[in-house]
Amino acid sequence: MARYLIDSHIFLWAIDTPEQLLVEEREAIEDPSNDVAVSVATFWELSIKLTKGSVRLRPGKEPIAGDYFAKQAGVAGFSIVPINPPEARVCTKSSEDSQRSL
Repeated sequence: MARYLIDSHIFLWAIDTPEQLLVEEREAIEDPSNDVAVSVATFWELSIKLTKGSVRLRPGKEPIAGDYFAKQAGVAGFSIVPINPPEARVCTKSSEDSQRSL
C-alpha cells in the first residue's frame, strides 16, 4: 500500500474535473489499496479561492455548502488530515526559527 497526501489542485481536479489528472495520478488515487489523504488546509484554501473568484467549479456545482469539500473527499474515499493545535504550533515554531536565522 502506498500513502499519498494530495495537494489542492489534485484534489480539485479529482472531485471536479478528473480528466485533467494525468493517467498515473488518476490510477494512484483510484487504486483502493492506496491510502489517499487530503488536508483540511486544502478545504480552507479552496474555499478562500472560490470566494475570491480565482477558482471555479464546473457549471451547476455552485453555490456550494460549507461542508462541500469534506463530503467530496468522503465520496472519493480520501482520508481527511486535520490540523490540530500541536501541528499549528509546529508551523509557528518553524516560522520563528527561520526568522531567527535571518
